[in-house]
Amino acid sequence: MFSRHTLITALDIGASSTKAVIAETDCRGYVELLGHGQVATAGQKGDVINDIRELGESIAACVEKAEDMASVRAGSLVVSVGGEHVRIMNSRGGIPLDHGRGRYINRQDIKKVIDNAGATPLSADLQVLHILPINYYVDGQKVRNPDGLSGARLDVAVMIIAARQSVLNSIVKAAEYADCRVSRFCYRPLATGRAVMSSREMDMGGCLVDVGGRHTDIAVFKGGRMIFTSTLALGGENITADISALLEIGWDEAEKIKLSHGHCTAKLTDDVEFQVTGVRDGALWRTVRKSEFGVQVIQPRVEEILEEAMGSLLNSVDQAQLPGGVVLTGGVTRLPGFVGLASAILPVAVKNGLNSGLENMKEISGAPDYSTALGLVLMDMARRLSRREDVMDNPLSRLYGRLMRKIHAVI
Repeated sequence: MFSRHTLITALDIGASSTKAVIAETDCRGYVELLGHGQVATAGQKGDVINDIRELGESIAACVEKAEDMASVRAGSLVVSVGGEHVRIMNSRGGIPLDHGRGRYINRQDIKKVIDNAGATPLSADLQVLHILPINYYVDGQKVRNPDGLSGARLDVAVMIIAARQSVLNSIVKAAEYADCRVSRFCYRPLATGRAVMSSREMDMGGCLVDVGGRHTDIAVFKGGRMIFTSTLALGGENITADISALLEIGWDEAEKIKLSHGHCTAKLTDDVEFQVTGVRDGALWRTVRKSEFGVQVIQPRVEEILEEAMGSLLNSVDQAQLPGGVVLTGGVTRLPGFVGLASAILPVAVKNGLNSGLENMKEISGAPDYSTALGLVLMDMARRLSRREDVMDNPLSRLYGRLMRKIHAVI
């Protein structure tokens, strides 16, 4: 059961940083942010966890920061999962409806048909994260929501999202080193979309483009459901690598320069010069012009990321299915000129995602770094509310409710 007040601890392990959020929710769907923390990610490179103890130390430090701010002990963790090791599969299943006279499709029928569609043999090294309904069919006719309808057969097309078991096991083990317990995993674009896209955008048809450190996630939502997703092995670290190679400087200095001087357009009013460590001709420092730095290094890589994302998208989804446009998020999107460049390249409307619907989380609601963590909180709250509705919709619960109403009527 969903108690009156529940603590949710969300953990987003990113390529460059790990973020934790502790929030309190209630049975009406109200969310209050209690604490948050962010530290550099260690022990992980790409999809590979190469040092469980180092990752565990990152998790421990991050959760401790959130606990100190919240003044409460963190609960079990809801953890984001993404990357190239995640597998996306489509399936379809159905069940006959032998309801008898006067019976209609209920939540138990819907759950049963989704489970049926998701019962697809998978590789032994994969673990299912989600079975997401895409379209329902009652007697062969496509319907938005079959709950309460009547028919002889119910079918559903689903998207199965599975992750590599070894990666999940490593995260669980690292959390144990941090004295934490993982309660469940959630696919990262699902959580991020929930945080930065409005219900209208997710309903009418919109696309999420989340530019992270090592990956760019693309997800399309329609009718309130995710209907397409893919991951590109391109992100902010490619930009840092380009800066490091072109300016012949170390990674850490290249990252600092990206954050302090990086931009995606040459149309700047502050065309200043800055200095970098010198490695040629015996010079200690070299001078770089900001406009040339952006045009030669950052802008071409950002253009590549956006063009690859749109190419992946339009290979599977028709542009007409995106009246809600593209919502951008991720730390790289904070670079000056990123949204403007995206608007010039992408053939649909573009906006910057700002964690919509989180008015009471203003402290970090404008920070794209926390989008996934905040989305994890909202996803877990919705799951808890749905479970509560399932319990209330159970035949025994309905019978109990009728009996109680009759007793109160007599009293």
